Amino acid sequence: MHIRTTLALLTPLVVVAACGTTAAPAGQPAKPKPSPPAAAWRPCAGGEGAECARVKVPLDWERPAGAQIEIAIARRKAPKSEGTIVYLPGGPGQSGVETLKASKEFGGLEKRYDIVSLDPRGVGESSPLTCPSDQVMAVDPQRVPTSDARLAALKESSARLAEACRKLTGPVFDHLDSAGAAKDFDLVRQAIGADKVTVYSHSYGTLLAQEYAARFGSRLRGAVLDGVMDHSIDRRTFTVSAAKALEESFGQFAQWCAKDKECAVADPAAAYRRVLAKAERGKLGEDEAGRPWTPYTVTATIDAMLFTPSWPAAGMFLNALDKGKPWKTDADDTMPKRLNYADPILCQDYAMAYRDAAAVKADLAAAAAVAPTMRYSPNALKAVLACQGWPAPVKNPQRPAVSKAVTPLLLLQSRYDNATPPAWAENVARQLGDRARLTVLPDWTHAMKLYNRGCQADYAAGYLTSLTLPPATPRCTSTPPGVTTTP
Repeated sequence: MHIRTTLALLTPLVVVAACGTTAAPAGQPAKPKPSPPAAAWRPCAGGEGAECARVKVPLDWERPAGAQIEIAIARRKAPKSEGTIVYLPGGPGQSGVETLKASKEFGGLEKRYDIVSLDPRGVGESSPLTCPSDQVMAVDPQRVPTSDARLAALKESSARLAEACRKLTGPVFDHLDSAGAAKDFDLVRQAIGADKVTVYSHSYGTLLAQEYAARFGSRLRGAVLDGVMDHSIDRRTFTVSAAKALEESFGQFAQWCAKDKECAVADPAAAYRRVLAKAERGKLGEDEAGRPWTPYTVTATIDAMLFTPSWPAAGMFLNALDKGKPWKTDADDTMPKRLNYADPILCQDYAMAYRDAAAVKADLAAAAAVAPTMRYSPNALKAVLACQGWPAPVKNPQRPAVSKAVTPLLLLQSRYDNATPPAWAENVARQLGDRARLTVLPDWTHAMKLYNRGCQADYAAGYLTSLTLPPATPRCTSTPPGVTTTP
């Protein structure tokens, strides 16, 4: 899960019927639900070799015969296909259609298998949650709301944003939960002509995979969950476990700095504390957007750099701010007037509301107890804060994971992933029991393991092709970008 504002530009077309049933007269068997029409594939605009289609699904799954929306899907066909693998993208907010359009490769599996992906409802071209960019940026946290006045102001701003988003998005605004997306996915399965599907899911897409396994496990040949979401945990556990993961990830970065001359700062923890102190006093200057650096934005920048991880960049960032120099990147901050702002999709899958600032402080204290250096996870906290004052219903609240699939799900998890903490994967594995295999990799990245060299990609590919389960505690690892030595 990498909470971010997502700008998506997507594509094109098919038709599918709603899954309704008509009651049969007494004494007669019920008629089977009609299958949706086959996907009408056509070349994607701007995606050489990729094909696109659209699948119609119910707007509201509680009223399956009512209004419909369309789910955008994409495909890359193999030269001689041995089957189909479906990629469920992360985020929330990543476009699976754009991913397939942009890349002809899928870990080498594209040579043997058709690769299909989709934009989940609320994302990309699937009735995107659309919002005014200026109001989105206005609620982007710069400081943690630790007073009742600040929390109330955040809730008011969020409610105003939600009203603007509702007007731009339409009625799907209240129907963006992952349970509904799983039902959409089963209609997609039917539209692509698959009796069973083989799934590769990443980050927030692993929640969609879990929802599908719980409802349609008999249609699941197998599924890789790479960077696992835990849908059973409450707000406190969500924030505290993420803080601990960031603390451990930063600790690995600090150990690398202590032994590698490529690191621009000798003692990252000490430099970080000095930079935070300057930010707290308002003495750190401004970021590229012209906003004053705050403790939150400093920590959020480090947090994001550790996802990859980008250890050399993190060292240069701390060194620059510690020495009073501006931090500049090549990022293009230009934004359109409207954004596909998918972050609040999480608010329909998780109950995250704060009653008052005392609850915020209690979460922060619990987080700081397990993360004395970093204090909290900005990535997790941003997800929680996005839900404050957000009026859409929590349609798919937290509950333990269940799988009806015959084949155990493969949970692939990096030991030092600060975006989806290993504690989440471990908890989901406990809930699923023999319905899952958890493989914890001695690794630092949140990136898709299918693209990592060596055994990580081999484990994912071996499972997707032959359902071979890797060892639970492998010894192989990968090397972070720009790094020659590891902790």
